[in-house]
Formats: sequence, C-alpha cells, structure tokens
Amino acid sequence: MAGLRRSAFPFALVGAFATALAGCGGPPQSSVEHIANASKPATAAHSAHAAEPNNSSASANATGQETAKSAQPGLTAHASLLNDENSVLFIGRDGQQVRIPVVPIVNAQYGITPTQPLLPYPPGGFRPVHFTIPSDQTADLCVYFLNDGMNDGGVELLGPRGWWVTRAGVGADGSVAIDLESEDGTGALTFFIDTAMGSIDEDVMAYFPNWQQLLPQDAQSFGPVTSPTFAARVLLNSNELAYELADGTNGLAIFVHGSNVNWAFIHEEIRGIPHALETTILNYELSVVSAS
Repeated sequence: MAGLRRSAFPFALVGAFATALAGCGGPPQSSVEHIANASKPATAAHSAHAAEPNNSSASANATGQETAKSAQPGLTAHASLLNDENSVLFIGRDGQQVRIPVVPIVNAQYGITPTQPLLPYPPGGFRPVHFTIPSDQTADLCVYFLNDGMNDGGVELLGPRGWWVTRAGVGADGSVAIDLESEDGTGALTFFIDTAMGSIDEDVMAYFPNWQQLLPQDAQSFGPVTSPTFAARVLLNSNELAYELADGTNGLAIFVHGSNVNWAFIHEEIRGIPHALETTILNYELSVVSAS
C-alpha cells in the first residue's frame, strides 16, 4: 500500500493559477490556488470515478462496503495529555510545533480479515510530520487513522474535526477508501487509493489531460472513459493534478508510478468547509505523497 502513510505538497487556488512555497518544512514545492470561491454554497458531492472501487475487484475489495455511520471518540483530551500514541506532532517551516489529536477509525472493513486486535496507532506511535498547520486552524483539524489491518502502520488522513466516518476500509488488493461527512451533511471528504492496474489506467485517463504521456501504449486501450465535469484543472507536475468540479467541489489526483514502485492512483475531494481549511487539508495530502 505504498507504505500507507502518504505525505503533502502545497495546494491553493484563488481565481487564478499560481506558484507558491509549500506549507511543509522541506524544500519549496510547486503549488496551485483553488479556483473555487470559498463563499460558494456547497452542492451535492460529485460521484467521481476514482471515489468508488472498481467493480472487477469489488468481491475482494472491502473498501466498497458501507460502514455504519458512527461518530468517532470525542477529542476532549487536554493538550498536556497528548502524546505520540494519540496525536501527531506537526513541525512548521518556522519550527513551530503543534499536536493534532488522532481519531482511530474503529469500524473499517478489511478484504483480508485481521488476525489480531488492531491498534489505534502505528508501531512506535505517530512520527512527527514536517508541515505547517496555521495557528487559527488547530482546533478545527484532526488526523483520522486507518490501521492497515496488520498493525504495521496505516493511513493518516488530515480532516475536519468532529466529522462522521461513513465508509472506511482496506481491500485485499491494497486499495484504501475513507469517506467523511459533517454532522449537518453539508460537508464531505472522500479519499481513495486505487491499486488495481486496469482501474489505475482508467483513473489516469479520466483525470489527467496528459495521460498519453503517462501510460504505456499497451495500457491506453481502455474505454470509453468518462471524466468528471471539470470547471478547471491544473497540473502541479506531470503526475499531480489539482481541480475544481462544476459543483464547486475541489480535489486532487496523484498518479504514483515508476519502474521500482507499486503503481497507485490517489484521489481526494472536499467540499463544504472554509476555503483556508480546505487548502491546508489538500496541501497536507500533497506533501505526504512527496515525502513518501
């Protein structure tokens, strides 16, 4: 599952494409500003291709199963009680440190049934992350942790605090899905890692305008492929795409590939939250991938 622990680049769109410094502590990274206007009313979530597991692997892929709509444990711990087993230490570019509480996802589905009780944290606890969390957003964020099913690690998804986990799972093929929803139903976040080769090809063709340069010739025979209705999209680099959908949803698509790595298509969409918070969440995901 590509280490399962992804990373983050800078992300932001405000009416025009731009290049900026990443919010993480590492070297500068290219970034875009969300085209979406933060004052836009949220609309129904877009049913993007990559947001659902492909049918061919559905029988072996637990990520297609709906989880019971359950709230996660409350985040009431005092800051002094936060440690490497219940929070993630974020270290900003200026050296400022802040701990963000962790919500373990306890109702996930697994394509391969775990053989032992699953821990709410990775072995040795959560490692520090070099990424800047704006001080006025710390109370609005938490990290949702999905165990990989073997207690070897898992996915650490930065998201709005206090949201429902409506779907979560790890497929037998290594695919991952996490869906979050705000309590009032106006906000939603979808996160998906596709690891099935044929499905990855279709994902890349649906999202990336440069797909012919990304995929080998023998992988370009899939079709027809239906793309989401984009209002705008921009390549951060040849393998990373930021976009806005016609309904105002913002998202990113990342194609992980190479001769010595397992291919994957990573996809995240979010709507219904303040623009600045959305920007931080998507930038984090980009930085996770760049650090992996």
